[in-house]
Amino acid sequence: MYVHTANFDRLCALFSYKPPVAKLITDLKFNHKLAYGNLLGQLLVTQYPLWYTNLPMPEVIIPVPLHDSRHRQRGFNQTQELLRPMAKTKQITIVDDLCVRVKNTKPQTQVGATKRRR
Repeated sequence: MYVHTANFDRLCALFSYKPPVAKLITDLKFNHKLAYGNLLGQLLVTQYPLWYTNLPMPEVIIPVPLHDSRHRQRGFNQTQELLRPMAKTKQITIVDDLCVRVKNTKPQTQVGATKRRR
């Protein structure tokens, strides 16, 4: 089995994906609770500078986009909602038009755990 490893130096997570955060994210994505995106985004604004206390700050954040059909279906991009508070602070540039999702993959909720890990 071939496992692709991403080329990055570190990964920082604001929370573990478990209750109550998992519920906030699920409600944001599937129940159009945009206020939850704002709340999580505000927490991200306060936390992310601490991850870089002894390192240079990133120059930009490039979110992975939704496929056009998923974006139309959902009506918004949850990643953009999470990053909106960060963009307002002007602490870092958000470039959301650099990547295009060309493959319309199945939602992760419809993929088994083994395939998601791959």
